[in-house]
Amino acid sequence: MENKNIRWSGKSYGGRFGNACFAFLLRIGRVPAYALLVFVAAFFMLFRRKQCAESSKYLSVIFGKNIPPVSKQSYAHLFSFGRSIIDKQAYFSGANVEIDDKARAEIEKILEKGKGCVAVSSHIGGWAIAGGELAQYPCPTGVIGVSAEHEYISKMEEAHRRRNLPKMIATADDPFAMLAGLGILRKNGVVSVHGDRYIAGKFASVDFLGKKARFPVSAYALAEKSGASIAIVFCTREKSGSYTISVSRTIEPSSLPGASFQERSSAYAQAYADDIAKTLKYHPYQWYNFYPFWLQ
Repeated sequence: MENKNIRWSGKSYGGRFGNACFAFLLRIGRVPAYALLVFVAAFFMLFRRKQCAESSKYLSVIFGKNIPPVSKQSYAHLFSFGRSIIDKQAYFSGANVEIDDKARAEIEKILEKGKGCVAVSSHIGGWAIAGGELAQYPCPTGVIGVSAEHEYISKMEEAHRRRNLPKMIATADDPFAMLAGLGILRKNGVVSVHGDRYIAGKFASVDFLGKKARFPVSAYALAEKSGASIAIVFCTREKSGSYTISVSRTIEPSSLPGASFQERSSAYAQAYADDIAKTLKYHPYQWYNFYPFWLQ
């Protein structure tokens, strides 16, 4: 578990003008924004191949065959990503986005133990929408993640926001992130951690879709330190356009095999990676990690 950084900025593409166009269309409704996305997704596939190269690599892995950068599969992936951004903006602007939050009841059961819950999410489907739902919980909540968006986009989103954002208590590379998370858990709250993007610190190399990949183990470390349970949470977009938030499994840190931290955290990371793989079998176009993900 060595410390290696990756080159991933967390910033959006599209520019000031492009984002302003989508913001304007969203005042009318999501359908006009989807219509513009038809052309924007094609533009990125054809003229921004460097930024979108990792999409074709991921699709080739998930489908088990070569998927070129210019293909209907690559286009579908980019369109799906754009749609998730539009839906996120619509949701936080107060639009009626249908959500079936099945995870809440399971997380409330975990909280009955009085030790808090570490909710491990991933960049699948409507992960930001799931964060918005978390912000409505009656208990203390917080997110450990990345906040590196362009300032003009953040200001634009803030101007139209009608729903609360989840509280960012620390960034993933913050040396005090553990203390911030423990503070929430000791109040029997929920701490959400993005588990599928390694930024810095300790990680486990696990099997993911037939290849080796790095997964951070900070969520496991937080749960082990606090005694909280882990809930692996996914927010997927359904064919109807609605979103379902569900818990794929709960993990008690004490139940994981291994005599050392490395062994136990690796077992956690492998279970998490397996659950992502199962989810992507049904939603292959809804995973949005556009950077070199697998180990060479």
